[in-house]
Amino acid sequence: MKERHLDTKNTKEIFEMINQVASGNFNYQISTGKERDLLSTICEQLNLMAQELKENFKHFAYVNPHLAYKFITHSNIILDQQGLIAASTPSADIINDNQQEILGTSFMDHLRKSSRKDFKVLFDDIKTRKSTKSSILLKFKKTKTAGNRINCFFKPLRTITKECFLSISFFETAPYIQPLEQRASRYSISKWDVLALQETYDYILKNVGQPKQSDSELAEMFKLSTNKLKKGFKEVYGMSPSMFYNKVRLEEAKARIEHTHQPLKLISDELNFKSYTHFSAAFKAYFGRNPSDYQQ
Repeated sequence: MKERHLDTKNTKEIFEMINQVASGNFNYQISTGKERDLLSTICEQLNLMAQELKENFKHFAYVNPHLAYKFITHSNIILDQQGLIAASTPSADIINDNQQEILGTSFMDHLRKSSRKDFKVLFDDIKTRKSTKSSILLKFKKTKTAGNRINCFFKPLRTITKECFLSISFFETAPYIQPLEQRASRYSISKWDVLALQETYDYILKNVGQPKQSDSELAEMFKLSTNKLKKGFKEVYGMSPSMFYNKVRLEEAKARIEHTHQPLKLISDELNFKSYTHFSAAFKAYFGRNPSDYQQ
């Protein structure tokens, strides 16, 4: 097999391919060229590697997209003990585009006939605690996925109630979206500042149960000026760091109320609200309903 000179363009393409796969983008492909040589073989192998990873990659956590990476989308459905859909994430359009329409319907009714028996056997085994199986390939009726088997992951909820019995998760790859740092030119701040803001976003998300950091503390932590942090965060994420912290806290509180039996006061304390009164007022202002309205 003849060898071809590896020029700058070739090097950049291969480097970008490896970088994209490492970032989680398994849809990225590089051109192999018309010549049948060692370089074309390397490119083909890289493309095959990405395809294999795409088919076999199982992601067991929520994706943090940073408004940029959305290569894998996560959907989640909660079933009650009768197999009816009690809750779902907005991304669960694999079943129906209208989230409200599927609530209270039988999950099995959304499956194609060939998958119903397999699901029923697994669901009954989980109810009687006979099954140790955690995933199954299912086909859905909806045209978008008709004929495609989707790998669904099952997890009995620890705080089992009649209304919230089983969690079903599934993942889909989404089209490639240009990374945030490559889109930094649309902002008034530098690429490196955008990356620092992304790290700030991650930090707030991971430390939602910790006391709130002031803007000046966050700025010092991520090597930004306070003004650049406040202005840049709002420009990139559409809100201030403080607003984002409160948004994440309230959404975490709502999830705990709906899916656990924790007392409301304990949730308020663990998420560092000043008082239960302050928590209740903030919750109602954000969701339009009192925390107690979401209790089982």
